[in-house]
Amino acid sequence: MPPLSRRTWSWSFDLPPSVLWPVLADTNRFNEAMGLPPYVLEETPQANGTVLRRGRGKAAGFTLDWEEKPYEWVLGRHFNVSRVFSKGPFRRFGPVFDLSADGKGGSVVRYALEWEPLTLMGRLCGRRDP
Repeated sequence: MPPLSRRTWSWSFDLPPSVLWPVLADTNRFNEAMGLPPYVLEETPQANGTVLRRGRGKAAGFTLDWEEKPYEWVLGRHFNVSRVFSKGPFRRFGPVFDLSADGKGGSVVRYALEWEPLTLMGRLCGRRDP
């Protein structure tokens, strides 16, 4: 199995985390601002009380189907989500977001994408420079 790949970006802001979190943690708004295409997410309650979240959409000419795993969420500081694909160039793909105070009244934002390719195209896409 190919190894998990990760690409990370970091930014500093003069605003405190309490001001940035509501804006940056709004993933729907964030995706729209990045120009990502819309997708459909279906939620199916399971007998054990959990919810199965299945998504599908198109991106960069690929038809994508995935199971969206539960978010890892620490209010005001961190979130990540992993999508496990049954169709598309990746086996797994998801963002990791961390927000922290910089000690001077501002914030440091770290945003990473993690992925595991499923196909040759997934390996090639993951090798592109940012």
